[in-house]
Formats: sequence, structure tokens, C-alpha cells
Amino acid sequence: MDGEAQQQLKLRIYEATIEEFREKGFKFTMDDMARRLGVSKKTIYQVVRDKESLFFDTATYIYEQIKRSEQAVMDDDRLTTVEKIKAILIAMPDSYSELDWRQIYQLENSYPRIFARVRVMMEQQWDNTIELLKRGIAEGVIRNIPIPVIKTMFEATLEKYMETTVLIDAGLTFDEAVQYTLDVLMDGISCKE
Repeated sequence: MDGEAQQQLKLRIYEATIEEFREKGFKFTMDDMARRLGVSKKTIYQVVRDKESLFFDTATYIYEQIKRSEQAVMDDDRLTTVEKIKAILIAMPDSYSELDWRQIYQLENSYPRIFARVRVMMEQQWDNTIELLKRGIAEGVIRNIPIPVIKTMFEATLEKYMETTVLIDAGLTFDEAVQYTLDVLMDGISCKE
């Protein structure tokens, strides 16, 4: 298999992993993957070592797609600074919106290396947001609250959503909870009169 063919297979495998996760959570098998892709398990194992590597590589792939979505927000000159902040805090490709991110907490025990990677990726995705927050403060459209406070509030909340069953217990989807979190962060909890 040449380099281009292997790269294309990798992308197909990552997308299939996302689909399997969407349907079955972490309980899907490599046989499920092979059926979905219409290839043998041997072919899959030419690209990934094992299921843990598959999850690790797919998490990295998702992170890269999210960064592309963020960049699209940054490049959109039609949006105000506040609109960009709101969009970038929830930036995610549409195809990932149906993923049940509430299940990420299961990684901590089963795949701690992947769970650690997800946490690092969450911490690294703040450069554009920090730039926008600074711009918003300079423009006077965002209160001058220390950025580490804003970052910690949002990041800690997302981590809690992914590390526990709090959303499942409350009957909320991850997207709903993130939107509520963003609303509270940007607008507070008081009713406007």
C-alpha cells in the first residue's frame, strides 16, 4: 500500500471510528470496524496497532478538525468579536455534533493515556480564544475579567461534563450543556429586564 492509499485508509478508519462511537460508544469491536469499512481486520491493523492506538489517533484527528473549525471562525470577517468568542468556544465540525461526548469519562479508567491526551488537547485550544478575549476587552465589549478566570471556568466545566455522568443524570446532551454554559459565561444567570 503506497503512502497516499494508506493516508486515505487512515482517514476512512478515523471517520468509521467516529461513526462506531456514535452508535455504540466505546463498546464497538474491530470486527464492527472491518464490516463498516468493508475491509479485513488485517487491513485495519496495517494502519493502527490496536484499539487503544485507534482511539488515540482518532482523538488527535478530531482535535485537528476542531482546530480547522476554529480557524474558520477566526477568518470570518462578518462576525463581531463577541460572536467570534461564542462561536470559537463551541467550534466543532457539524459531523461531530451528534457524538455523545458525555461518554468520555469512560476513558479515564479504560484508556488513561487517551484521557490524558484529551485533557491536554482541551488545554491547548485556547490561543485563539485568548486572543479574542483580549480584543473584546480592548474594544470594551467584554468585561475586564482576568482571562485565566474565564478559561478555568469554561475548561473546568467541560472537564466535569466529560469526567462524570452529570449530564446523563440530568438528561442533557453535551451540546445543550455547552450552550447553557456559554450562555451563562457570556450573559450571566440573571434575567434581563
